[in-house]
Amino acid sequence: MKLCGFEVGHDRPFFLIAGPCVVESEGMVLDIAGRMQEITDALGIPYIFKASYDKANRSSKASFRGPGIEEGLRILREIGDKHDMPVVTEVMDPRQIPLIERYADMFQIGARNMQNFLLLSEVGKTDKPVLLKRGPSASIEELLMAAE
Repeated sequence: MKLCGFEVGHDRPFFLIAGPCVVESEGMVLDIAGRMQEITDALGIPYIFKASYDKANRSSKASFRGPGIEEGLRILREIGDKHDMPVVTEVMDPRQIPLIERYADMFQIGARNMQNFLLLSEVGKTDKPVLLKRGPSASIEELLMAAE
């Protein structure tokens, strides 16, 4: 199976999806993406950069959430273009899908949204791959129902 241009599957080598939790600054995420690219290229590991433009699910309303959807997506696309790597970001609301679809190569559904079947259904209508982030209390059966 192909995922953002990479062959993936049980019989394929390891690949990495990683990055900071949230886009804190353009410079920081560009540095992280560049360093991760150096490391994964040296190891021969396919790499997908992951970061959120907005962490609306913080435990405190005073916590930093990110630069917001438009600026965050612009930064993520810049990372993808500058480093020639796919990017993934979280979608939390079905209304965000068309905008995110223009900037990201892949959607992530966070653990707190794994039972939001409207969101899952709408993301499933796109041509983009979807990363389902399993929460610590989610069973394999729940994950399979969400993927369905």
